[in-house]
Amino acid sequence: MDKNNFYKRTNKYNLEQILENKDTIYIFDIDGTLTDFNYDTRDFAEQIERPNDYKQVRPLKTMQRFISTLDKNKVYTCSRSIFPEEHRSKTEFLVKNYNIKPENMFYVYHNEDKINIIKKIWEKTGVDSELILVVEDNSSILDHITLETNFSNMHISHFIE
Repeated sequence: MDKNNFYKRTNKYNLEQILENKDTIYIFDIDGTLTDFNYDTRDFAEQIERPNDYKQVRPLKTMQRFISTLDKNKVYTCSRSIFPEEHRSKTEFLVKNYNIKPENMFYVYHNEDKINIIKKIWEKTGVDSELILVVEDNSSILDHITLETNFSNMHISHFIE
């Protein structure tokens, strides 16, 4: 059975309408979307070998400004985090730098599992599926969302000035 549901997608809203809609639910990736993705002096997020400490990680000012304009009840994160201490560090970072509610933060071991979390958020919120907006830096995750769901998505580059 073909898992590609792309032909079932609807297009009731364009991107501008989604961003202006008061019901839109935002789900942000963290690494490379809400943070700089190069950690330490030259490391590129070596999560597989050791947890990252987010005390020294730089938040992205553009994203801070954007998220500060949103209803905090409609802002979620979903990120890969394989170490419990990294999970805690990311949570503290998000509360401090983005004022995101801890109960709206989700962590997965594999990026492929993000879609299941996104579906749960959609079921919980009950909004039109197109008003679930996933903001990511990983093109394979964005492609997966496009092919398998009716959710909307946006690459982080949309916010780069």
